[in-house]
Amino acid sequence: MKINKVVGGLLITTLSLSNICFGFAASSVVTVEEKPAAAAYTETNNLPQNPNISEAEAQKIMKENINKYFGINIDQLEGEVQTRMEYREDWSTPGDFVWSMSVYRYTRDSSLSIDMAISDKTFKVVQMSINDYMYNQQDQVAKFTRDEAKVVADAFLKKVNSDILNKLSTDTSEDPYYYDPYYTNGIRPTDYRFYYSRLENGIPVAGNGVNIGVNSGTGKVTSYGFTWSEAELSDKDDIISQEEAVKKFNQNLSANLMYVTVQDRYYISSQKPTDIKLVYVPSNNAGNLVDAKTGEPFTGYGMPSINIKKLEVSAEEKAEFKKLMDRAVRPKEMTKEDALKVGQDILEGLYGERVEIIRSNYYNNQYNNEFNGRKVWQLGFRVGDNQHEGNITIDAITEEIINLSHYNYYKYDMMAKEGEETTSLLTQEEAYKKAIAYLKTYFPGKMKSLNTEVTVYENTSPEIYFSFQRIENDIMFQNNFISIGMDAENGQVTNIYYRWDDMKLPNTDNAISSKAAIDKYMASIIVKLQYQPIYLESKNAPEMKLAYQLQPNEPTLQYIDAKDGSLLDYSGRLVVSRTQRQSAMAELLKGHSNAQELMIMYDNGMLDLASFKLEDSITKYEAIKMMVLARGYYQYIGYDVGKLNFTDVNEDNAYYPFIQAAVANKMIENKTEAFKGDEILTREKMAAMLIGMSYLDTAANAKNIYSLPFKDAGDIDPQLLGHAALAYGLDIIKANGDAFEPKANITLGEAAVAIYRIMALMGNRIN
Repeated sequence: MKINKVVGGLLITTLSLSNICFGFAASSVVTVEEKPAAAAYTETNNLPQNPNISEAEAQKIMKENINKYFGINIDQLEGEVQTRMEYREDWSTPGDFVWSMSVYRYTRDSSLSIDMAISDKTFKVVQMSINDYMYNQQDQVAKFTRDEAKVVADAFLKKVNSDILNKLSTDTSEDPYYYDPYYTNGIRPTDYRFYYSRLENGIPVAGNGVNIGVNSGTGKVTSYGFTWSEAELSDKDDIISQEEAVKKFNQNLSANLMYVTVQDRYYISSQKPTDIKLVYVPSNNAGNLVDAKTGEPFTGYGMPSINIKKLEVSAEEKAEFKKLMDRAVRPKEMTKEDALKVGQDILEGLYGERVEIIRSNYYNNQYNNEFNGRKVWQLGFRVGDNQHEGNITIDAITEEIINLSHYNYYKYDMMAKEGEETTSLLTQEEAYKKAIAYLKTYFPGKMKSLNTEVTVYENTSPEIYFSFQRIENDIMFQNNFISIGMDAENGQVTNIYYRWDDMKLPNTDNAISSKAAIDKYMASIIVKLQYQPIYLESKNAPEMKLAYQLQPNEPTLQYIDAKDGSLLDYSGRLVVSRTQRQSAMAELLKGHSNAQELMIMYDNGMLDLASFKLEDSITKYEAIKMMVLARGYYQYIGYDVGKLNFTDVNEDNAYYPFIQAAVANKMIENKTEAFKGDEILTREKMAAMLIGMSYLDTAANAKNIYSLPFKDAGDIDPQLLGHAALAYGLDIIKANGDAFEPKANITLGEAAVAIYRIMALMGNRIN
């Protein structure tokens, strides 16, 4: 600590970093009531009654393994400890059975949970995980890069599975558990996951191998899974070539046009899109697998569809739909009284009996994921004498139903537990007609743009569900649809979900051909020979079939841009190779003095190096966005802070949700003044932003106590001297030799390191 460097005239002797709280998250203390330890619970219902080892033997083995791999002696744990033993089917390998043990311990200051399962056949560990948490712990940021965690995972693999190392691929770059780093917890500790695929005869065995999780904060293994089928594997004799398999795929591959919403990578799928693109969607109705022996394509499920049939309205009804129009929109938003009346009318029309509205809430946050950016009223209600509560959300301008939920989970859970079957009073045809009637009543103007043909299967669920996709210009609009669910027993509506993005659609002019899109897709895929598990209806355990699998070279590839043929991911944005990104970043940071912090920020999706370079200057907008993301506060965090008061930030601003998140979490104040987000941040202003979000802000504003040993100390704004001094003294923002350079623009790389360091120093708790 270098606090002595920044203090002049006042000796601070009581500064404890454990009590300095950076403005990012709320702390909590959980008190557990002391109770006698519960007895171990064993469940063996509906399972073979002749396990190969007894419960006591299994427990002994698992306790030894927990001590061996996690360094914890269960029998010596203090406090309240609860243990649960269970004999059950192996979830990852149907037909096999395991003994599993769960251990829980909660104290005033900590919680510990451990799960382990061993095979009843081999007695080897097939699954284990640990969550050892200290409340108010200060170790609340990632401290290890993915590459460092990989070293830990490799060592653990050798410790647990040294006997099968020669049958595992150590290349985890093609991890089937691949996740997009833009959806992490920021730089709070999370798990890096590594998957080691099983190889037989040099061929991967799909779904078989070892997966290991390593915590980015502690560098310790937190989870382990082992899946290894004993099914017979065929040899490679007399198989078709990879080229022949590619031809088979190509023969059945098609590409259809689709409208997709383009979303910020930090948004979730149901939020307001930023754009709409016309794309091709590659599909292969014959399946994405080809039998390597016969050359026949297949889907991999091995189970026939049950009683498939299609339902559709008549041609006369379709013609009638084209004449239907939406009701006129209101000139202004509904008042509470309006909403209650409209809601009452809708609900009584749906349920045909008295409805009691028990609560109402208004939401005007355009970025609220649940309501697709609309201004809405949400009403809680009860139907008749039924005490089960439902919710309905109504657009405050159009009066359209955005969503409705009146699904009685308790009722259906009780039926399932008691083995009761649903008594359906509705046929699927009758339910379909009711659904169409609801659409005509509550969404009349949308009928002309809905695909009313649906495919139904034999229904054994307590709910009959229909989803009607939006179609414009004979092109499907993904993520735009209206779904309706009904109770199969009484026909009551259980849910409605309406998603409709009112944005200008791209035209089809100058679109590439379907064939060109297929060629682009085929050039971007790989065809792998692998052993594929096939789950047959008559068997629990899968069979293993030697097959060629068609898969994208990049796991995020979903679409082909219909305008320029570029590869797009699920968010409608350009596909970026994770492997290439990691390799390029490692090369970029080679020898960098802040390589560790920057790589952690990059591994967790905090550095946008597709748009910026490390040496680029950074705006206030970008700094706020990076700080919000580093803490894991996305715009859909559940806070309704309403409209921002800043005079120069409107709701269409791309940074609006990040500023809302910062306000909601008390990182900044929602002031009626200019935010000046486009302002390029200097080093002294970055220091002021960071220190201003911590409990040190008060100390930073103290007068006449700070001095800095720099030749340009006099250039620092007197109002920001304390902030700059603390940022330097606590190693948050370093100096450049004998100069602080307060007026110099801070770079993206410097800002990223500063954000990481203040969070590592002060934790994530809110001020």
